[in-house]
Amino acid sequence: MTLNRGDKLRYLDKRRGSMPFSAHQHLHRRSMPVDERDLRASLPQDELSGLVRCTSYSPGEAHRESWTSDSSDSVISSGSDSDGSLYKVILLGEHGVGKTSLARIFGGVEDGAEAEEAGNTYDRSIMVDGEEASLVVFDIWEQDDSQWLQNYCMKMGDAYIIVYSVTDKVSFEKASELRIQLRRARQTEDIPIILVGNKSDLVRSREVSVD
Repeated sequence: MTLNRGDKLRYLDKRRGSMPFSAHQHLHRRSMPVDERDLRASLPQDELSGLVRCTSYSPGEAHRESWTSDSSDSVISSGSDSDGSLYKVILLGEHGVGKTSLARIFGGVEDGAEAEEAGNTYDRSIMVDGEEASLVVFDIWEQDDSQWLQNYCMKMGDAYIIVYSVTDKVSFEKASELRIQLRRARQTEDIPIILVGNKSDLVRSREVSVD
């Protein structure tokens, strides 16, 4: 279910093969958080280790062509503080709803040892309106218990994906609350927000109706 301009990110569902790099490799600069210096200045050093590791994915030309967007609209709002080709997408939602699983699918990270080595930031290059752009998905909402980090997440994104589990009504209600909080935090901006109902295959455990 899309709450706001979700069509502008519909290509997120177009996934192809994966070839992720391990966390110790040198990644291209676009795969690092744009506001990394702010993070380092504001958080204790021991809390940063899990926030700035990245898994980078750079598809070949054949795959890039298959990801070309059908939309003639811009992907993300123009309020980004990036250089115009990098867009930050923040995953929000309650614990256990599947945020990390979605992020790893996007980053091309498989289960097992590879998943253990992966960080909390995933990027992928795509083609939009004939131009290459990089989407960076941040899975850091639950990496720290401090209110500061969650407030920071509310302010740093160019777009937001709020995830809930269809097997957990409380997570759905929390998702609605997060949308309201986000709108209040960014009320002067036209920020795309997408609501994702995860675990829809668990039909017998469903607590959130399709209506």
